[in-house]
Amino acid sequence: MRSRSTAGIGLALSCLLALTACNGGDSSETSTDEPASAETTTEAAPANEIPNLVGKDQSSAEEQLTELGVRFDSQIESSSQDAGTVIAQDPEEGTPVEGDGPRVTLTVAGDPPAVPNVMGSSVDDARRDLETLGFTVEETDVFAPDSPNGEVVGQDPDAGDSNAATVTLEVARPPQTMPFKDTKPITSGGSSGPQTDSAEIGNQKYAEAWLLESYSGSSSEFGVNLAGDYSEVEGKLGINTEDSDTACTATVSFTNEQGRPLGENTYNVTFSNPVDVKFSVADVIRLNIDARLNSDQGDCSLVFGDFQATGLKESSSDSTNSSSSADPSESASEEPSESASPESTSSPSSQ
Repeated sequence: MRSRSTAGIGLALSCLLALTACNGGDSSETSTDEPASAETTTEAAPANEIPNLVGKDQSSAEEQLTELGVRFDSQIESSSQDAGTVIAQDPEEGTPVEGDGPRVTLTVAGDPPAVPNVMGSSVDDARRDLETLGFTVEETDVFAPDSPNGEVVGQDPDAGDSNAATVTLEVARPPQTMPFKDTKPITSGGSSGPQTDSAEIGNQKYAEAWLLESYSGSSSEFGVNLAGDYSEVEGKLGINTEDSDTACTATVSFTNEQGRPLGENTYNVTFSNPVDVKFSVADVIRLNIDARLNSDQGDCSLVFGDFQATGLKESSSDSTNSSSSADPSESASEEPSESASPESTSSPSSQ
């Protein structure tokens, strides 16, 4: 009896051990799935690192930082994004949160400011004011002889525009001046052209001026090389009262190199009525002048008083206005008078 009991106990123990071994094997197979689960949980950013806040609205970003116990500041910057959106953060995502730091600065998109009125300001003051408001500033130099150098004479867009990122300023710059009296006219077809000499229009005396002398009914055609560098021509046309008879008259016309009229079609000049001339020559390469003098008594001369071309100093070239600057086929070998120079100069005209 005792031996059978012992044998039965041994058999039971053997089965129990075998069952335990089988269960142990199943347990090891199940545990192999656990590392995969652990890997998926480690992809999330740790709670002690600064998260990515760019693109969130300001309130959400600040709430998230508050939950982390992180101090923060917010600053507004003009942006094309919706107002209240975080457009930048400092420090960046992933920065560890340790102790009292770091302090996070959020840059938040704000409504763009309206463009202020900077007309009449100096370009330096206008640029400073606009850049302080977050605008990009561009400059364009313009010919504005009636405005001080560096004054803002135009802006685009106008003041009050609230949808602009860039403001373009038109800035007055000093002109380059080319007096006609200091240039040699371009002549062709046997025309003599004007000479530089003293002259008088009414009570106005000129120590040096262009003086065109001709017999009654004759015409004179000549030109001035502007090379596209100048913006405006101005001066006074008059009969030389020093040596002309009172019956002397003149008609003068100005055209560009393609024959397009400049200024009035024809300027009519009489002994007692000089004419002020002023017209645009923007992009004109050659200024052509056609003058016709008439007198019943013979003596007749036309004065080009204080005639000059003006334009932007930095864009004007030092091109010469001698006959060699024109097409050789159109040039004559005529030499200038002693007081004339074959080169242009920026010195003011004398009166």
